[in-house]
Amino acid sequence: MRVRSVALLAAILLGPVGFSEAQSPTLSDIALCNEEAARQAPGRPNQKATPGMRGQTREKTDPSGSIITESPDPLVRGMDADKANDPKYRAAYRDCMRPRMNTRAKGDEVYR
Repeated sequence: MRVRSVALLAAILLGPVGFSEAQSPTLSDIALCNEEAARQAPGRPNQKATPGMRGQTREKTDPSGSIITESPDPLVRGMDADKANDPKYRAAYRDCMRPRMNTRAKGDEVYR
């Protein structure tokens, strides 16, 4: 249920951006990669997200603190912000997102 909420919120916040910027993840990328990362990092405790700017990483979240909307690392956009401090979850999300972003950057027609 949490993943669906994150995906819906991502659609609202990142939906228009995903179609206008070649390097932005799509809603399906976000949902898929959050689900994949959750499978690879099960049972990790959620850490309370702080709306706005996150600590050391300087990542911005949506007003509810649910998803990362801006980050110096484009591979974590759309990631569940509650799991941003979990290194295993973060690595799994980035590993999932990397091929999707690389394909889109090369102009693959599937993502246009």
